[in-house]
Amino acid sequence: MDGECLSVTVVDRVTKLDTLGGYVFLVFLVCLIIGFILGLLLARCILRELEEQYSQRRSKSQTEAILIEVENEKMGSNRIAPMPVPTKNTADIAIEMEPTHLSTGSLHSQSAWTGEQDSNNSTVVYALSKSSGEEMELEIQKQDFKSIEEMETNIRLQKSETFLQLLKMILSFLVSKSRISEGFRRDSLAKYEQELRTTIVDPMKLDQAIEGLHSKYSKRMTTERMELQEKLRTDLMQGTELSEQEAEQIVAKLMMNMAAVDKRLAEEASRQNKVLHERLARRQALAQQRVADNQQEKEEFDDRIKQPQKNLDVLCKRGKLSTDQKDRIMDEYEQDLRVLEEKHQQAILKSQNDLNEKLRRKREQRRRKLEMEQAAEKEDFERKANQMIADGNMTAEDFLEENHKLRVQQQVAREEEEDRADEFEVEELNVLREKLEEKRQRSLKEKEETLFEQIRNEAHLSSKEAEKLVNKHLEEVNEANERKNRERERQRAVIQEKLEERKKRWERDLERQKAEQNQLVAEQEKAIKQVLNTQAGLAEELRKQVMLEHEQNMIALNDHLQMTRLRQQKRLEQRLATRRARLAEMRQQMEVERKEHGVNDPEAMRNLARVQNIEYQAEVKKIEAEHQTALEELRRRLAAETEEALREQDERLGKILGKLQVAVARREEIIKKQDEAIRSLEKKLVENMTREGTLADAQTDKILKQHQKQVDKLNTQIDMEKEKQMQKIREKIAAKQQKKARALEAKLYQEKEDQKSKAAQSAGTKIITLLAEQRHRREMEDLEREMQLDLARQLEEINKEMDEQLLADLQEEERKFIATLAENSAATEEELLETIKNSASEVGMDSKLTKSIAKDVRKRVRSARTPAPDV
Repeated sequence: MDGECLSVTVVDRVTKLDTLGGYVFLVFLVCLIIGFILGLLLARCILRELEEQYSQRRSKSQTEAILIEVENEKMGSNRIAPMPVPTKNTADIAIEMEPTHLSTGSLHSQSAWTGEQDSNNSTVVYALSKSSGEEMELEIQKQDFKSIEEMETNIRLQKSETFLQLLKMILSFLVSKSRISEGFRRDSLAKYEQELRTTIVDPMKLDQAIEGLHSKYSKRMTTERMELQEKLRTDLMQGTELSEQEAEQIVAKLMMNMAAVDKRLAEEASRQNKVLHERLARRQALAQQRVADNQQEKEEFDDRIKQPQKNLDVLCKRGKLSTDQKDRIMDEYEQDLRVLEEKHQQAILKSQNDLNEKLRRKREQRRRKLEMEQAAEKEDFERKANQMIADGNMTAEDFLEENHKLRVQQQVAREEEEDRADEFEVEELNVLREKLEEKRQRSLKEKEETLFEQIRNEAHLSSKEAEKLVNKHLEEVNEANERKNRERERQRAVIQEKLEERKKRWERDLERQKAEQNQLVAEQEKAIKQVLNTQAGLAEELRKQVMLEHEQNMIALNDHLQMTRLRQQKRLEQRLATRRARLAEMRQQMEVERKEHGVNDPEAMRNLARVQNIEYQAEVKKIEAEHQTALEELRRRLAAETEEALREQDERLGKILGKLQVAVARREEIIKKQDEAIRSLEKKLVENMTREGTLADAQTDKILKQHQKQVDKLNTQIDMEKEKQMQKIREKIAAKQQKKARALEAKLYQEKEDQKSKAAQSAGTKIITLLAEQRHRREMEDLEREMQLDLARQLEEINKEMDEQLLADLQEEERKFIATLAENSAATEEELLETIKNSASEVGMDSKLTKSIAKDVRKRVRSARTPAPDV
């Protein structure tokens, strides 16, 4: 029997070992097959995903290439926008004022080129749909900063386009008068357009990466057009047959028109800045109101949860309900309301996202429609303007004025469309929130009815008791609603008051900035006038040219500084909004942490709250310190930018004056050389005529004595006239100084009288009087220096003017003397002209001056030798 047991046991152990091995092998085989199948499926999915991504990239690149090609075909010339730089046939680019599908007058069409338009996040609903006020403010600041960037780009592109339009008009006029060739016009326009485009393309990529480079880029764009004006002057003198004076007149005309354009666009930028600020303020007020409404809804929800607690406590005291029943009813009610509130918030989020997408499409449709209408309007204007310019019925000034009016009108239309879109979107959002709120209130009412029905059943209340309980609850709800409405009105009033205060503060800052700008302009204008007063040799036309170029530089300088200030301020506000959004996120994370920690351990909760408060306050201090540091850096950067810009302005002014001084010196040198050449010709001519015997010695002496007598007379007349003019100037300066001195004396006397009328003599009054007298002495000293400088300048001017007049009169007398010699000579006209030519050649006279003298001599000799007609 023991053997059988042993035998059975052995057999049983062998069987179990064999069965387990088969199972292990089977499981391994199945797992291997499943793993292989899963690997194939995963590899297939990965390959399919890679193929789709590759196809999308290829499709996208092809689409972009097609879009660029199509837009290049649509885009007429004379439109400055970032474009690929062509490598061939650049000379064939013609700048024609023809209709285009993209207009630089449109913000959004330009941003389609620059890639800055992000239509998905451009609606006000998108900002108001954020969960916290800080996130709303951040999104609003982002949209506002993008609008500032678009405004800056649009203004700059308008300047470049207008510059090319003016240049085209000027060169086309010169072509029509056969002063320049069509090839020169086409090549010049293509070159300047390409240089402007190249300047636009390259730094934009750097601007996206490094904000600090934007200021240099903007300054480069400002100076690029002025440098092109200088290039135009050089090209006209070197590439055409125009004289230097004609080239200067053309460039001066262009500068004068562009200065007017810059003034208009500076005013337009200021107007657009005001519009954008008002829109930002309205959106911020909407965001603040939305935050207040959300907070009230949250408080109302908490009150609705707590309101039944009082009634249940009363029923517990009366013995109608036990404590367990009360707690259970309240827990169930609170749970139901929280589920309801969560569904409500999910419905709000989904509905707002759907509404945002719907409104975004509508906004884009209206925007595209308006762009097409404005593009057609601009095409029609340019077509009519071209025709009127060709017919001579429109000048460049008329075109600039009408073109500016059209651009402003279209910009105002775009702004009004944006404001209408904001109003419509806010109204749609309010309607949506009202509908969802009505649904929520109905659900809350149903839950409350269910609650009171449950209370009635479990507390075994009579109908009268239940009705009284419900009425009391409704009274509390109505009182809470009234308090909520009063609070909402109060908050709206507070928000409106803050909005008005912010507007007044912004206007004060704007006035202060304008005052600083006007002071800067006045100081620069005073400096340039003082410099010009020391340049006695400059003619009035050259002075006007210097003032015109200085005015254009100052407009560009102020425009650059104001735009830089605005951009950096907006960037600072955006960064502050980002920091505040970070604080809001930190508060939310702390609240979640407190909820997860639970309320079972009050001591632990207090410790957690204390630690969180320390962390939060530390973050607040850090953000405040960062903001103050950023403000200081902004002030330092703006001050450095202003100082650098003024230094560059002084350098540019120095170059202008240096160039003009060289021109004046060259003109004086030419006049002196001409006078010396005429005198040398005179002596040589006398020698040749006397040697050849065509003029007797006695006759020569007589003519020479008459000539010397006339020269002495001219010198005497000029000296007398010079002394007379100088005396007038001295009297005029003395009268001017006396008038200003009397005005300063009257001012001092009035200040003393004002001090006497305000209070009796005291130490403070005496100090003020003393300071006024010291200031008066300084003003009198400044007046004396100013008058002396003015006198020296005017005396030097009249002295140079009289010397130039004497030189011109002497040259005319020399011409008359040469003609008199020729008239009294026995030689023929051809012999005289040949003698003049040979004599001029011997003394090295300029051929142009020789021809002029020969022509004058021929005219005088023919007039003298032609017999008078018989009477």
